[in-house]
Amino acid sequence: MTGQKFHSRGRALRGHLSALFARAVADGSAREGLDPQVLAAETAALLEGAHLLWLLDPEKVDLAAVHRSYFEGLSARLRV
Repeated sequence: MTGQKFHSRGRALRGHLSALFARAVADGSAREGLDPQVLAAETAALLEGAHLLWLLDPEKVDLAAVHRSYFEGLSARLRV
């Protein structure tokens, strides 16, 4: 993947996540005052980083457990 494609992919992922978080705040399913762009960048960073760690050492990184732990914590922070 070229640098430009990687860049575009990252922007698209963050854009999609940001829209999801913004919609959750707007419809009341997430608490007010959250910054959708920050949450999107944080979530994308976790996803990309966790996958990289798993690819480098799949026998030592429990990807499902990492995802579960992160998203449980994120869910608690989003609650109204």
